[in-house]
Amino acid sequence: MYVGRSYKLIDFALWSRRSVIYMVVVSGLAVAAYRLPGIAGFSVPWSVVLVLGTTVSLVAGFKNSQ
Repeated sequence: MYVGRSYKLIDFALWSRRSVIYMVVVSGLAVAAYRLPGIAGFSVPWSVVLVLGTTVSLVAGFKNSQ
């Protein structure tokens, strides 16, 4: 664990580079799968996205308040 008063931007970039690379790769795969014309049925209705987003935010909010 790093303990200090302030950190430089380069420090945060070095600490989180593996997570950022993973996020970019996974996001790129999802976008590529969506853009491929041969894949049908990869769409999700907005109502499902809204309900899941609301549920996740409420659960995360209540878990952090305990």
